[in-house]
Amino acid sequence: ERLSYVKSWMQFARTLGIILGCLLGMFPLLFLNTHRRCIVDVVKDTLPPEQKARFDSVIHDCSFKEDEKLLSCGEPGEFIFIILQGEVEIIGCDNANNPISVCRLGPGDMVGELEVVNDHPCVADVIAREDVRAQKIHKDDFLDIVGKGTSKNIFNENVRSSSQYVWYRMKMEGKLEKPE
Repeated sequence: ERLSYVKSWMQFARTLGIILGCLLGMFPLLFLNTHRRCIVDVVKDTLPPEQKARFDSVIHDCSFKEDEKLLSCGEPGEFIFIILQGEVEIIGCDNANNPISVCRLGPGDMVGELEVVNDHPCVADVIAREDVRAQKIHKDDFLDIVGKGTSKNIFNENVRSSSQYVWYRMKMEGKLEKPE
């Protein structure tokens, strides 16, 4: 009977140790900044306060159901979408026009920005792979507030330095302008 009591006590102590260890190990995560800066944050940082306020007034919430397209390959890029919740998949086409999954993007990521600032049709389909909440800004509003030159330089520099844009770089090889 005493052995059973000791085993029970040891099991309780182990369980308590595991729970306390997890809590203490996770405690620092409560203080981490969970906001992931996206390129729009960088662009907004270049704006004076009145333009930031105007930017915030023309950005709108939107949502997409699973398998709904945000952008279609070959169509004009009319909006920039910032993903707030959910996941989208970028689907390109190879030379034989077969679909290729390029990447998946989630909260904090943005789509459509390069088509807007470089004024060309979409180079891939963007499809919601689950219900997606996003914010969108129309290209005319964006370019009017931010200016084509400033945003183009920031976005194109990001394209050159980020592995996220490999597909875009391949599709647009030689068509991107150098920073001014």
